Amino acid sequence: MAQDTISQLEDNIARKTKALRLEDRASADCLSNLKKDKWINLQLNIHVLCDQLITKLHARKFELANLEHAHASQAMDQKTKSHVEKAVKQRAPGIEATVHKYNAKQKEMLKEDAYVPPELVMEGLFNLDVDQDIWENADMVDFKGGEIPLWLANKEVRDGIRAAQEVKSCQEELRRCDVEYSNLRTWFVEEYEAVHNVFKFGNGVSLQYSFLIWKLIIMSTKMMM
Repeated sequence: MAQDTISQLEDNIARKTKALRLEDRASADCLSNLKKDKWINLQLNIHVLCDQLITKLHARKFELANLEHAHASQAMDQKTKSHVEKAVKQRAPGIEATVHKYNAKQKEMLKEDAYVPPELVMEGLFNLDVDQDIWENADMVDFKGGEIPLWLANKEVRDGIRAAQEVKSCQEELRRCDVEYSNLRTWFVEEYEAVHNVFKFGNGVSLQYSFLIWKLIIMSTKMMM
């Protein structure tokens, strides 16, 4: 069935190309030259490999989600569970092979004086996180004047952006801790005043002694803060 689809696509391309050659000879010659252009072919190949890789990763993640759901609900029978586990394991070598092909094409593109997507690494790739290099699929047509922004072309700039974001996140966390610290101090003061009033207006030596112990605990806690 897949072969039939490919044959239909090839026939359709041949028919359209023939029609273009009859209508616009110059455009047909330009298209023919583009088909022989090494850089264009490298770009097409790496885009295809990237799409294949994303499809395989999505399929693996979907199967893993089903497997985890089955473990949680115990709804999947042993035969189906074994089938899913086998399918997940079988996808890993195919994904690694596709990554290897992708990186091989990427190295060929490095010889050209143009922007190329980054090399992919297996570490963390299966997670499909938003900051994975696999999503970096830009094209020169996306940039006005053909000038590539530094955040895309320069690894040091990208690392600097990530570091700046981490610093900003840490600063926000410190501000949150300051607020919690202030709230905690306020709570301790209110608790202290409440207990102080209880023992102040209460009677009995044992009650006053208990208040002194409580006061020491509160004071030591404040010193630790």
